[in-house]
Amino acid sequence: MTITALLGTNVLAQELIGAMDLEFITAPNQQERNRMWQEDLAQLRAEVAQRHGMFWDDTATFIPADVLNEPYGRLNVWMDIERNEILRNNTLAAIDALIYEIPNLSDFEIAMGIQRAISNLRDNHFRAIPIEVLMADLHLPLEFRHFGGSDGGFYLTGTVEAFAHALNHRIVSINGIPMDDVLDKFTGIMGTENIYDARQQLQNFLFSDFMLHTLGIRENGITTFVLENAYGNTTEITLTQEDAISPSDLGEDAMRFAGFPSAFV
Repeated sequence: MTITALLGTNVLAQELIGAMDLEFITAPNQQERNRMWQEDLAQLRAEVAQRHGMFWDDTATFIPADVLNEPYGRLNVWMDIERNEILRNNTLAAIDALIYEIPNLSDFEIAMGIQRAISNLRDNHFRAIPIEVLMADLHLPLEFRHFGGSDGGFYLTGTVEAFAHALNHRIVSINGIPMDDVLDKFTGIMGTENIYDARQQLQNFLFSDFMLHTLGIRENGITTFVLENAYGNTTEITLTQEDAISPSDLGEDAMRFAGFPSAFV
């Protein structure tokens, strides 16, 4: 499968590859497969550099909040800034490195490499793998929401009856990986524009068995969440791939916590 099959329904991605052949292609051998991937990625590199707003020096549209004009945070003129140059260079360098490594990578690793490369643009509307694909994956029977503040974190707000005792608990770690490190892994593969965007996106993927595998967190098909309550007491939830359910199964019968975690009350 080539990149033309992976970009899916993402509107911007479709525009970026408008000149490419959109048919599914199966390579006859490994050498031809490598060549096809390299051609696709070279085309992607050229199209991103030509069409994505980050590369428009005279009308750069990605402006961090700290450089917005006072007093109302409005921009009088578009400007180019040093941060944009760094993001551009990082994106193109990542695509170049991926092209070089293609013979050593599987199709899945290349696909995720594309996602990692374009995440350097910090554009949460631009993905190689459409959000519809990621969200359609089987879900672990857990729902999370991020709350801010000194006791902030990702709290369990919905689950099945078997794990209802862990509602209103904050995640400490997943398979021994602290949540700050989980967030770092996530921002390394998904385009996020700031820490608030990153947290909002991650809360919608913590139940995704596919995402946990992609981030290198799930081990041997097993995922263990360690959670703590407001008093520091911990509990564990261990799930396997067999525990995953369809996105619609955790519905009206789910056990849910409504309101703020007790740490905020």
